[in-house]
Parts: sequence; structure tokens; C-alpha cells
Amino acid sequence: MIWGAILGGLAGTVVLTTILRAASELGLTRMDIPFLLGTAVTSDRVRAKAIGYALHFVFGLL
Repeated sequence: MIWGAILGGLAGTVVLTTILRAASELGLTRMDIPFLLGTAVTSDRVRAKAIGYALHFVFGLL
């Protein structure tokens, strides 16, 4: 039961992240949610993206 919820959260997070990244790369939006999450932790742009993606996946699993 709990594994289904975890897998559903993981699948949803992967789909949402993929769509947001594709929209950003195609110039459809300038919003980058993982980057916004990462900048709450660090001001370094490269680390902010990495940390933001990690936080985005963790929050997606919750």
C-alpha cells in the first residue's frame, strides 16, 4: 500500500519535472521550480539547481 503511494509520487514528480524542463527549454515559460527551491538554500546557481532538484524529488515523494 505505501509502496504504491511512493511510486505514484515518484512517477508524478518525474513527469512534472520533465514537463517543466521541456517548457523552459522551449521558451514557453521562464519559471524553474527546482531552481527556486535551491536558491532558498544557497546563492550559488549551479548548486541551487542540484539542490533544488533533490528537494523537488523529496517533496514529490512526500
